[in-house]
Amino acid sequence: LSVGQGSLFEREMFHPAPVKKESAPAAKAVWHEHDLLANEKEVLGFYFSGHPLAKFKDEMSFYATCPLGHLQTNGDRRVRVTGIIENVRRLVSKQQKSPYARFKLEDLEGEIDCVVFPKTYASSLSQHIVLNKMVVVSGRLNHSQGEEESREELIVEEILPLEKARETLVKKIEIRLSTTGLEDLFIEEIKKLLAANPGKCSVQFLVTTPSHGQFELKTDRKVKLTEELLAQLKTLCGENAWRLVC
Repeated sequence: LSVGQGSLFEREMFHPAPVKKESAPAAKAVWHEHDLLANEKEVLGFYFSGHPLAKFKDEMSFYATCPLGHLQTNGDRRVRVTGIIENVRRLVSKQQKSPYARFKLEDLEGEIDCVVFPKTYASSLSQHIVLNKMVVVSGRLNHSQGEEESREELIVEEILPLEKARETLVKKIEIRLSTTGLEDLFIEEIKKLLAANPGKCSVQFLVTTPSHGQFELKTDRKVKLTEELLAQLKTLCGENAWRLVC
């Protein structure tokens, strides 16, 4: 953004117009960044102030087998992808009169149409089909032949909110450190940060030394992965400070 541009929805003169599709949650008196971006996309058709997935780019890459922009060249027809839910349509099948859903999943490189068949929809999975929700979706790619063109669609088998994906998919977090310039105070800050986030995810350090190269240092520490923890680790240790092992 240019200096002074700000978010479009921080301007009092601009109010979202009502829409007929499934709508995002109503705006609050003080909107969080995600709400601002979601409403920008809903009204304008694009993100004015930045993509809501941008700050999750590194984390999302560990969950997905491939980005949405490269699905057609992927040889494995079963995939796990990440993105944000758009264009939710809740429907009823003509023959069985059973509810099902369609939605579009979008990441930073592309998008794909997703279909949740009645049997899958009837499970608890349906509650995770929420507009503007960041999710990890597993399923089977299907080549669909439309009236004018053919396209890939994803037959959804599982949907995990980003928070749940951290709990169920990640086996361990690897934190990268260099002994060059490493101070005791810095080590204490990392210890305090990890201790403040107890959980089930194993912690391992990948330590780089000038004389002995890299070596792995396993710990007994287990943490709960949160957006805040990952952001604080990046602040302390720099870019590419951690890696999630799924």
